[in-house]
Amino acid sequence: MVYLTQQTLSRPWCAGEICTARRNSVKTVVVKTGSFVDLSTDQLANLELYVAQPYECLAHHNISFADLRDTFVWIQGGSLPTVDLPNDPGRQKFIQLAGRLKVGLAPKS
Repeated sequence: MVYLTQQTLSRPWCAGEICTARRNSVKTVVVKTGSFVDLSTDQLANLELYVAQPYECLAHHNISFADLRDTFVWIQGGSLPTVDLPNDPGRQKFIQLAGRLKVGLAPKS
């Protein structure tokens, strides 16, 4: 599960883990919170300005900005099952979502 908030993709470790999942064809469901906004074309073209430092840690795992760009396009592309979650979904809705994901049911918004 990729839990997208306003800052998820700008965090090097989060971005690296998502990239690793894509590279290894891990079954992925995207959960977009209300604070998440898709990256713009400019942000995708200049990821070194978007991803927070120290992004050098990604290079130690053979993850380049091109890898991140491919991953972010994959996440935003609409081909993955996606759930839109309000900023404050409340405990009950979050528990229901977790339960549905745990048993492998198709996501519902």
